[in-house]
Amino acid sequence: MIPDLETVLRRRHVVVIFIRAAVLLMLIWWAISVLDEIVYGVLTLNLSSATWNFLPRLASGIVWLGVAGALLLFQRRLAALLVPMGRRIDSCMRCGYALKDLRSDVCPECGTPTHLARTPPPAPHPQTSRPPAPPAAGPVPPPPPGFPRS
Repeated sequence: MIPDLETVLRRRHVVVIFIRAAVLLMLIWWAISVLDEIVYGVLTLNLSSATWNFLPRLASGIVWLGVAGALLLFQRRLAALLVPMGRRIDSCMRCGYALKDLRSDVCPECGTPTHLARTPPPAPHPQTSRPPAPPAAGPVPPPPPGFPRS
């Protein structure tokens, strides 16, 4: 069954919320680890050692910020990849344009070659089609007397 548009959009919205929550958790985890290093250095009064221990955490934080930024930047595309729109058989594989009753070899929306125009039309149903009338056998009889001739 192909889900309707509202269902797909609702699912994509849930995915976007999960992405944002993951980014928030990543940033909180990094901030706690950095603050832990700073507080440890201040409490032990060993600031030179805390500074050197702090630098790898800061570098990992820059990587985490890059990952978080990329997730936030591409959250809609990622949601679209994770929750794809249901495709019908008679739609374009690239843009989703409905190709029903299309007689050309390319999609009119994006120009992608289609497979629908090359398939022959379906044969008529045997109960709805009538066989051709048989040819008349022999000469046509003359009209009855009193029948007007044209």
